[in-house]
Amino acid sequence: MQVDSRLSEQRRKLLVIYSIASTVVATTTEYVRSFGRYSRHDVSYINGTHGARLGVELSEFDAVWLNYCCRLCFPDNVSSDVKEALRMYPGVKLMSVQDEYDRTETLRQGIEGLGFDVVFTCVPQSALGHVYPRERFPHTEFITVLTGYVPEHLEGKSGTTPLGRRPIVIGYRGRDIGARYGELGFWKYEIGRRMKAICLERSIRCDIEVTEESRIHGESWYAFVESCRTMLGSESGSNVFDFDGSVERQYETLKRAMPGLSYQEFQPYVAEHDRDIGMGQISPRVFEAAALHTPMILLAGRYSGLIQPDEHYVELRKDFSNVEDVLRQVEDIPALEAMAERTYRHLIGSGAYSYRRFVELVDGVIERRLSEGERDHGVASQARRARAWSVPEGHREGSTVTEFPTVYPLDSSHYFRREMDRLMASSATTLEGATVGDLARELVRRIFVGLLAWRRGWIAARLRRDRGTFAKLLVSVRASSAYPLRTLFLQGLLDRRVRRRVGYEKLVTDLLKLEIVRQARLGALQTRERFFIRSMFDPATGVLTLTSVPARRLSEEDNRGQSMSDLSVALRRGAVTCIVWDHSALGWQVVLEWRRSQWVTVFVGVGGVHRFEALTELARSRPDRVAGVLAAIIGGEAAQKSSAPATSRG
Repeated sequence: MQVDSRLSEQRRKLLVIYSIASTVVATTTEYVRSFGRYSRHDVSYINGTHGARLGVELSEFDAVWLNYCCRLCFPDNVSSDVKEALRMYPGVKLMSVQDEYDRTETLRQGIEGLGFDVVFTCVPQSALGHVYPRERFPHTEFITVLTGYVPEHLEGKSGTTPLGRRPIVIGYRGRDIGARYGELGFWKYEIGRRMKAICLERSIRCDIEVTEESRIHGESWYAFVESCRTMLGSESGSNVFDFDGSVERQYETLKRAMPGLSYQEFQPYVAEHDRDIGMGQISPRVFEAAALHTPMILLAGRYSGLIQPDEHYVELRKDFSNVEDVLRQVEDIPALEAMAERTYRHLIGSGAYSYRRFVELVDGVIERRLSEGERDHGVASQARRARAWSVPEGHREGSTVTEFPTVYPLDSSHYFRREMDRLMASSATTLEGATVGDLARELVRRIFVGLLAWRRGWIAARLRRDRGTFAKLLVSVRASSAYPLRTLFLQGLLDRRVRRRVGYEKLVTDLLKLEIVRQARLGALQTRERFFIRSMFDPATGVLTLTSVPARRLSEEDNRGQSMSDLSVALRRGAVTCIVWDHSALGWQVVLEWRRSQWVTVFVGVGGVHRFEALTELARSRPDRVAGVLAAIIGGEAAQKSSAPATSRG
């Protein structure tokens, strides 16, 4: 059916409902923002999770989009206020879904109960009848799309590092997501484990990790991809659809009885489900690698049918029988460059898999649904409001935050800032008069209240999978609550301008890494590889550089140290422009012992360099309060005279 040309020219109002807490993931942020960037309609955004209360009537919009980060398969994720408003809304209702194999029946009930008109799914059209039977969803249209598209900022990127100059031959970041997700989930971990062992045996330069704490996020990830000659990868998704939650329950039961439950041990329970559907999706990581002209070594698979072996990637068989040929191809740089160029032209240069093209599809669907007359969009707005906004007032009691539409989606820092503002305004605890114990107890209480509320969400899931995350949280809290970092922490909390400019997360991250530097200077840091800190300050530029020097070079170093009197003066004047920790001589991360025989990995930064943005801003904003503390920690007056190396264990 053709869309009326007059209708297609009209600018409609589209509301995108998303989860503010999920924007910590770069691919989710890119997905959500694409509507505002490319839609021909007027797009507004509003948070719909974690107790959100809508401060706007949905009837003011022609169409509403519920993004995949608002997960209906978890009953408490999307707020009850939002679900009731969607249920009563008479306009066109669209939603995108991912990870549909999790609690599929709960998701299906949500689609039915809220009455969605169009669902953008990752399930192939050939398998739709198995997951979404037509007799059960006679009035819902299911459109198959990808999990993500080409990031806008990478589409026009030029001047990537030549393959011959990239220091890492094979790179990869994966994780063990649990045996209950079947074969596709298993290979995310296994491909990295096996290839790393092969590379180490042959002395091939690799950076392959399959632990949660080794994951790289944001711009650091793109820098990592561009530093690799090739990237490993496998298909995304899962073929095991847990319709009634029985697979998850069985897995959790066996895990309690058999700690360390492996895929091979659980495989008999999912083998039958693994053959029901062939998901085999292409991951957004493939688009990122293609945009950065990084060739890929991919496990044999279908990859949504978009790329072909030998043409667009080097294929690795699942039994690793052709690994010698794969390693030979890795050394053929001209052939790799030609493959990278072909893949770039196909996936990136063609524009076929851009977010612009995806949003054009969504716009077309909205226009078609409006033109089909399935919703009466010509009625008066007052009549539409009367039908749509009939939520009982009692239902809204207990809602956490009243949300209002914004032109741009808010990122996760706004969520944490809200929590900090609420903490600051707490009648039980005021920072100026509170003891450190009061502050710590209130902060921990609020963190755990949040975790309990999100017990089905991504944060709780990450804590369950990665004990290192909790360890780093405890190390950060311990560092921030003890002298001398306690002073910096409290000053950061008291200065609203600093918190809003750099964010609470960056402040805590800076304090954690500063504590590592401080303990290294004292010789009290237990690490896998010994090192000490050398401080250098340039008065002309205001740049302070903290350099990690391996202990094995200690005898080669002058180690007389630079006089730091200039630093003390600059700190008091607020003239320090940048504080940098350069750990590149030892790598990109520090493995430290936080409890006896318990180790945690802290990522320093891309290339092993971290910039203390929050501390620099704090030093400029409150020089009179923090100058003495920073000078003592880093090497100014009253600093420790010792430059003893961090000690090594294990």
